[in-house]
Amino acid sequence: MMGIGSYIRLAAGIGLLLLLGWALRLDALRAEWRDRFMTLRDDAGEVLASIRIAADNPELKWDNAADQVDELDKSLTGWKSQAEALSGTIDTMGAEAVRLRAENATLTAKVRALNARRNELIAQLDQDALDPGDVADCWAQIREVDASLNKLREEGF
Repeated sequence: MMGIGSYIRLAAGIGLLLLLGWALRLDALRAEWRDRFMTLRDDAGEVLASIRIAADNPELKWDNAADQVDELDKSLTGWKSQAEALSGTIDTMGAEAVRLRAENATLTAKVRALNARRNELIAQLDQDALDPGDVADCWAQIREVDASLNKLREEGF
C-alpha cells in the first residue's frame, strides 16, 4: 500500500502537470494575440504610409491620421463638385457650339444666296452697259440707268 507521502507526491506531480499544461496554453494564446497585434501593427503602418503619401505630409503621426483623412475627403469632395460644375459648363458650351454651327450654316447659305443675287445684278448691269439703248434719246438712257440703280437699291446693294 501506498503511504500518505506517495499520495502527496502524486498530487504534486498532477498539479505540476496541470500547471505546465496551463502555462503552455497561455503561451499559445499569447503567441496568437502577438501575431494578431503584429498584423494589425503592420496594417496600421501601411495605412499611415498611404495617408502620408496622399496628404503629402511625411511627418504625419497616427494620432492625426483620422483628421488628415477627413481633410482629404473634404478636398476630394471639393474637387468633385468643381469637376461636375466644369463638366456642366463644358456641356453647355458644347450645346452652344452646335447651335452656333447651325446658325453659321444658315448665315453662310444666306450669304451665298445674296452673292449669287449680286452676281446676277452685276451681270444684268453689264448687259445693260453693253446695250446702251437709243443713243439719240439721252433721257431714255438716263431712265434705264436710273431704273438699274433703283433695282440695286431695292435689292439692298
